[in-house]
Amino acid sequence: MNIFLLKTQPLSKEIKVLSSAIYYLCSLKLNFISTNRGEIDDKNDENLISRDPPDNKKFTDDESRYLTTQGPFQPKMSVYPQNLELKNKKHQCSFAAGWYGQYNYLKYSKIKDAAFCFCCRLFGQDPGDAREEETWTTKGIGSWSKMKDADQKREQLLKINEKIIISLLDVARFLGRQSLAFQGQEHDEGNFVEAVSLLRRRDPVMNKWFNDSSLRPYHHSAWGCGRTYIWKLQTTEGAIMVLLSAIALFPFLIGLVLAAVSALITLVLFILLLVLFLILLLLKFIGIIVLLFLSLIIGVLLGLIGLLILLLIPLCLLTWPLILVLVGISFILGTVLVTIIGFIVIVTVFFFIVLTFSGITVAAIGGIVVLLVTLLSIVLVSLLFGILV
Repeated sequence: MNIFLLKTQPLSKEIKVLSSAIYYLCSLKLNFISTNRGEIDDKNDENLISRDPPDNKKFTDDESRYLTTQGPFQPKMSVYPQNLELKNKKHQCSFAAGWYGQYNYLKYSKIKDAAFCFCCRLFGQDPGDAREEETWTTKGIGSWSKMKDADQKREQLLKINEKIIISLLDVARFLGRQSLAFQGQEHDEGNFVEAVSLLRRRDPVMNKWFNDSSLRPYHHSAWGCGRTYIWKLQTTEGAIMVLLSAIALFPFLIGLVLAAVSALITLVLFILLLVLFLILLLLKFIGIIVLLFLSLIIGVLLGLIGLLILLLIPLCLLTWPLILVLVGISFILGTVLVTIIGFIVIVTVFFFIVLTFSGITVAAIGGIVVLLVTLLSIVLVSLLFGILV
C-alpha cells in the first residue's frame, strides 16, 4: 500500500499541473469568445441570431453590437444562383463576389439570393432616404443588372449629404469668425437659419434638401437642438442680467431715497426762509433781509437740483447695469452733498438771526459766508452733473 501511494503521488501532482493549465487556457478562450461576440443576453445564447439579412428585421442593442463586431455577411461561393430571366435577356444573372471589394458595406443573403446594405440594415430606423428605400433593408437587390445603378444612386446621395454638411459647417464657421449669434430673438429665425436660407436660394441642391419632407425629422432635430441650446444660453444670460440689475439697483434705490429726502429738505428750507424773510421784512432788518434773500436763492437752487435728480431717475432705469451703478453712486454723493449744503445754510441763517437779535451786527460777515456757500454749492452741482454726464 505504501509503495502504491509513493508511486501515484508524483502522477497526481502532474495531473494537477496539467488540469490547471487546461483550466487557464479554457478561461482565455471563453474570454476571447465573449469579447469578440459582443454582449448578448443569456436568454439569446440558445438561439444565436443569424447573420443572414432576411432572418431578422429589428435588432436589440445587444444583437446590433454583436453584428457590428462580426461585420457584414459576405459569403464567397464558387457559383452563385443564377436568375434565368436575366440570363435569357443576356444581363448580369448572378451575384459577383468581386462586389465585396468595391462596396465594403455590401452583404449577401443565401436564403433570399439578394444583396443588402449592412449599415442600412442595422441603422435604417432613422428618418430620411435610408429608411424610406426598403430595397437596401428588407427586400434586397435581386436584379443584378441594376446593381451598379442602385449603388450609384446611393453614392450620389452620399455626395449630396457631404456637400450639405460642408455648407452647414461653412455657415457655422462664418458666424463664429464674425462673432455673430446663431439664434436671434424668439420672433425671428436667427442668423444661422437666415444664412442657410440665403445659400439655398443660389444652390438648388441645398434647396431640395431643405424642402425634402423625408428629411423633416432631421430638420426638427437640428433646429430644435440648436434652439434648445441657445434658449439655455439666453436663460443663463438673463439670470445673470437680473442678478447684475439687482446688485446695481441697491445703490440706485439708496440714491433715490436720498434724492427724495434732499428734495423734501430743500422744500422745507425754502418755506422756512420765505417765512423768515416776511417776518424780518415787517421788522425792517435790512442786513438780515439781504442775508435771507441770498439764502432763498440757495434754497431755490437746491430745490431745482432735487427736481432734476428726480427727473433723471426714469432715464437711469433704461441704462446698462454698470452705468446704473455709477448713476446710483452719483445720486448718493450728490444728494449727500446737497443735504449738507442745505443744513449749512439753515445753521448759518439761524446763527445770524440769533446774533442780530442779540445786538451784534455781523451782516457783512454773514453775507460773505453765504456767498461762499453759494459758490461752493455751484461748484458741487457742476461736479455732480459732470459725473452724471
